[in-house]
Amino acid sequence: MKWDKSDRSCFSYSHNTSINIASDGPLGVRYVQGVTAFAAGIHAASTWDIALVRERGLFLGTEAKQLGVNVQLGPSAGPLGKFAQGGRNWEGFGSDPYLQGIMMAQTIEGMQEAGVQATAKHWIANEQELNRETMSSDVPDKVLRELYVWPFMDAVHSNVAAMMCSYNKINGTWACESDFVMKKLLKDELGFKGYVMSDWNGKQEHSSWRISTDADL
Repeated sequence: MKWDKSDRSCFSYSHNTSINIASDGPLGVRYVQGVTAFAAGIHAASTWDIALVRERGLFLGTEAKQLGVNVQLGPSAGPLGKFAQGGRNWEGFGSDPYLQGIMMAQTIEGMQEAGVQATAKHWIANEQELNRETMSSDVPDKVLRELYVWPFMDAVHSNVAAMMCSYNKINGTWACESDFVMKKLLKDELGFKGYVMSDWNGKQEHSSWRISTDADL
């Protein structure tokens, strides 16, 4: 197998001195010749087959581990799919947060059973690719909790190892440095005990960023 090393990221995070090898992506390990291109999340969820989705997660994790990857950057429940033309809707499991949550949990449990760390992404309200590094997702509190948070709640219940925060702002504040998003919602209310990483090259030059994230890609 041939691997473009530019797609791998090595990092250690503040709660652990070990070195982690992280890699995309949603269909399997990215930029490697000779590996499996698995069914997209939206296709897997359309089967309504929980056992099949868990097995898909197990296979995703197994192949990643065989390639030396121990942090897999997936699965995705953000975007939820509010905009039908969203460029990354296919990565998730549909626009129903309840379905997203079930399939997110099964995928995570399958991946982590294989011995890799799953990363739930993108936290949160990452609903468009256009201007994603500058735009703000302005979402009322009730909508945020009942729709966008729901799948990530199931991810936390499945003991997901990591969360990846999104490029966009939430109600005017960068998602990755929002005390409300990162501390109140994720850690205090959902009880997330793992670590948080930024998206690729997503770090903003603000002093509060490092307080909110444990690893920067």
